[in-house]
Amino acid sequence: MTPHPVLDLILSRRSVAPRRLAAPGPSAEQIHTLVACAVTAPDHGDLRPWRFLRVAPGSRDRLAEAFVAAKRELEPEPTDVALERARAKAHKEPETLVVIFRPDRAASIPVQEQAMSVGAACENILLAAEAMGYGGMLISGGEVTTRALRDAFGLAASEELVGFIGLGTVANPPGPRERPAPEDVLAEW
Repeated sequence: MTPHPVLDLILSRRSVAPRRLAAPGPSAEQIHTLVACAVTAPDHGDLRPWRFLRVAPGSRDRLAEAFVAAKRELEPEPTDVALERARAKAHKEPETLVVIFRPDRAASIPVQEQAMSVGAACENILLAAEAMGYGGMLISGGEVTTRALRDAFGLAASEELVGFIGLGTVANPPGPRERPAPEDVLAEW
């Protein structure tokens, strides 16, 4: 197969955990470009079933307290260590995008297909960030279902918090990852 930069990028893409990221992260202009890449995701019906929030540098402490509130909601008697870990999550990566799913349940497009559009938008952000020389990862977990985070980000009743895309310069690259061979996941019908 002839080398192609886009194929090489896709085939080599890796999620990079926030603890492996350092400053600098993408600039405001680069974040704008990343979101411009997100909106090119397949979107049957042009529903735009997603929106993004950039966590401003001055909002990190507020995010930390939202993570603490989410931890308390999930675990009524968390340890001090657990609360400190929750608080620290807000400061791990240089840039954070909040990913919000806005399904249109009245549309003829199935909600499952709308959710796939959100995933494609996130992948476009991650691929574009890697093309810019950054690493990143989509992060979720039980916290995304909490009232504390829903309230913190001002989610409407119809919206769902998907998670967070952490972005930054790769300071500590992850090791190689074994992936399934195409023939392991592809069959003739």
